[in-house]
Amino acid sequence: LKTVPGVNPDMAIDLLADIAKFEEMLADYQAGRIEEDVFRVFRLNNGIYGQRQGGTNQMVRVKVPYGAITADQLDLLADVIDDHSRGWGHITTRQNIQFHFVELAEIPEVMRRMAEVGLTTREACGDTVRNVQGCHLAGACPMEILDVTPWSEAVYRHFVRNPLSQRLPRKFKINFSGCDTDCGQAMFNDVGVVAATRTFSDGSVERGFRVYIAGGLGTTPFNEQVLLFLPLLLGGFTRHTRIVLKLRFTGRHSTTLDRREAAVTHKARSEATRVHRRPHRLPTCTRPRATGHSHSSHANVSL
Repeated sequence: LKTVPGVNPDMAIDLLADIAKFEEMLADYQAGRIEEDVFRVFRLNNGIYGQRQGGTNQMVRVKVPYGAITADQLDLLADVIDDHSRGWGHITTRQNIQFHFVELAEIPEVMRRMAEVGLTTREACGDTVRNVQGCHLAGACPMEILDVTPWSEAVYRHFVRNPLSQRLPRKFKINFSGCDTDCGQAMFNDVGVVAATRTFSDGSVERGFRVYIAGGLGTTPFNEQVLLFLPLLLGGFTRHTRIVLKLRFTGRHSTTLDRREAAVTHKARSEATRVHRRPHRLPTCTRPRATGHSHSSHANVSL
């Protein structure tokens, strides 16, 4: 595999491997060597949705981790959308960019062009760890305790293409906020990570994150529960995240966690600064949000 100029070599190799695999699977599907359901799962895990208008039109969803995008990436997306779609797309609520009416046969070329600037569709759909969100004011908010950008990037890199996150029971969503205003509304995510501080008896203050788990919307919305206060030790984040994933997806404790992990979880819960249902609050440091939203321009999308 060749590298992509201007893109991290390791990332470039992964991007090109994704494209090669998609071309291989697409050829097998078109030749009838793999079944529709097998290709559908593979296609979704690579950020490609089918459309209900007939034919082989697809919706392409591009990951934009924590909403950070460069001018070169925006220019490239504009060219791709002009050449392969309808000349316009959508910014999603989870900081992705998606566009419709792309012919299935053109998907590898679209992916290849986006790889030139480090963009990927990998795990933007399907039962995977979806795009990691981050506060849109990260690094600029006057109220922020921490700029969540490096932690958002680390979590994104940890989960993308991770074998553990390829066939989850359901999609899994993670969000980072830099202050208690919680612009990302962490309570509505599977894992919400909010920058916070805690004060010790000697008056010293420690910065870190409050980690919330098991939030959700839908027909029965519910707020997340505070799991723990996590100090600024990035190396310890993976272990706790693994525990959260097991708790969230199995609903069981003793049968899925070994004794050591169970002890860690119990200790983390005991050390949490607050353990209660978090009340719903609208952001206070952002501009007023539009009250209406029209779906008239959206194409129907199927799995």
